[in-house]
Amino acid sequence: MFIVISGTPGTGKTVIARLLAKQLKARLIDTKYLVRKYKIPSKLDAKRKTKIIDQNKLAKAAAKEKGDIVFEGHMAHFAKSELTVILRASPKELEKRLKKKKWSRKKIKENIEAEAIDTISSECRHNCIEIDTTKQTPKKIVELILKIMNSSSLQAKYCPGRVDWSKEYTTYLLETS
Repeated sequence: MFIVISGTPGTGKTVIARLLAKQLKARLIDTKYLVRKYKIPSKLDAKRKTKIIDQNKLAKAAAKEKGDIVFEGHMAHFAKSELTVILRASPKELEKRLKKKKWSRKKIKENIEAEAIDTISSECRHNCIEIDTTKQTPKKIVELILKIMNSSSLQAKYCPGRVDWSKEYTTYLLETS
């Protein structure tokens, strides 16, 4: 079993992946682990203060991992999986979460925009579902993921495109201008 948990920074990936891996008695891996283990080169984007990693090399490295695995990271959705869970959060909630992490205003805006325009879901290619984490506890989200894993009708119900922040994002832009 290979399950992916992906989403914009601040959507709850790390906490939810940890809880899900524990429930499934699966091994939890993340991008940093794969980059170190498989010596995937990365370039520093000094302007954006982030590392650039080749998504194809990351996906190939993930495919080499054996056993029951939960793979967590905002680029994890490029890996092939039995199920890819894209976590979503409203722009206002995302702003609160990223401010709590003491992110810069510029970085917060960049990630809110990525969430609002559905970047990660639109990039996902393998067995994707979307879950809105805005008002749910991590425990409830894990319970929902477990139900979805065993139900094709729930997988269809949570297909990408069902979460739409366009109206809220427009309001957000007007408020922050």
